[in-house]
Amino acid sequence: MISGLIFDLDGTLIDSIADITFSSNLALSKYGYSSRSEEFVRKNTGKGFRKLIKDMLPDNTSDELIDEITNLYTIEYGKHYMDKTKAYDGVKEMLLKLQNDGIKLAVNSNKKNEYTVNLMKKIFPDIDFVATIGERKGIVNKPDPTTALEIANIMHLNTNEICYVGDSEVDMKTGHNANMRTIACLWGFRSKEVLLAENPTVIVNKPIDIYNFIKEHNK
Repeated sequence: MISGLIFDLDGTLIDSIADITFSSNLALSKYGYSSRSEEFVRKNTGKGFRKLIKDMLPDNTSDELIDEITNLYTIEYGKHYMDKTKAYDGVKEMLLKLQNDGIKLAVNSNKKNEYTVNLMKKIFPDIDFVATIGERKGIVNKPDPTTALEIANIMHLNTNEICYVGDSEVDMKTGHNANMRTIACLWGFRSKEVLLAENPTVIVNKPIDIYNFIKEHNK
């Protein structure tokens, strides 16, 4: 029986790539670096702000400079993270169906916790998530399973009763590390090949497929 779902945020529930690309390139430009394409950002998003900025800079960039640009990116993103970000088509309907069936829902993101919480309140006001948790000081980011296991405790469920849902290799590794089933979403930031390499329980093409998978599994 699957009684709970833990969702990644960026690339899974929301399409945020335009705001991430704009803000990160704005930070880079202020230090004289060239802009990166939206496709580059798409492939490197999901491991936290600092890792994204590090991947956008030359290999020999100092840690101090990476930290400086990351701090600036955090400021710029804080101004723009709600400009164009929106739910993917079909996500709200899928979440409502799951909620109506009594499935417990939660979010675990590597995005800064404040931004994660604010986006969820704005975009999904009708969904009662039992937990919405982003990046926090002192807590290791995904694919470390610490937060996923924390959410399992909040849900009062065993890990074998939960599916971890995401669009990246980081999410699949997180689910495996937490001993949860994994659902890989093809509409997000990674290719099918990248996701298949992580051996997900199931791959879905559109949001309603998640609901159908849970319904079929729980028969």
